Amino acid sequence: MREHTFHDIDRVIDEIHDLFDVWVQSSTPGNTLDEYGLLVTKLAVHEWIANLVQFATFGDQPPMIRLVVSQRSSGLHCMVQDNSEGFDFQACIKEQVRILNRPEPSERGRGLLMMLACTEDLAYKTNDDGLQHLEFVVRPPVNSDDMPSFSPSADQAFDQA
Repeated sequence: MREHTFHDIDRVIDEIHDLFDVWVQSSTPGNTLDEYGLLVTKLAVHEWIANLVQFATFGDQPPMIRLVVSQRSSGLHCMVQDNSEGFDFQACIKEQVRILNRPEPSERGRGLLMMLACTEDLAYKTNDDGLQHLEFVVRPPVNSDDMPSFSPSADQAFDQA
C-alpha cells in the first residue's frame, strides 16, 4: 500500500504526476497493472485532483488531499480523501451527459464521465468525519491469449480465399 498526503494545492498536480512517473518507471506499486494501466490510473487521479484544484472550496482550513493506492487481486485500488466541502456528484454527472449530447463540441466538462469509463467500482461519498471520499479500481487488461476467438484468424481467412 502506498499512501501520500498533499497540502500545497498549487503543487499537488505536479507532485501527483511525479509520483506516478516514478511508479510507471519502476512498475510500482506492484505488478497488477502494466505501464498503460498505471497511466490510466494516473489519468483518473489527475482528473480528480485537477477538479479539486479548480473547483473545490476548503473553507478556512488548509487543504488536505490524501491518496492511497493498493494492489489487490482485482486490480489497483485508489482512494482519494480530501477536506473540501464536497459537491453533488450525481448532478455533475448529469450535467456532463448533457454537455456530451450537445450538437456543438465542448473541450471541457467530461472528466467525471472519463473516470467512469476507464475505472470500475467508482464511488464518491462524504464520510462521517466530513472528509470527501472517492475510490475506484483499475483492472488489468484481459490477456488476448485468454479471449475466445470472435472471428477467423487472418491465416484462416486467407486459406479460404
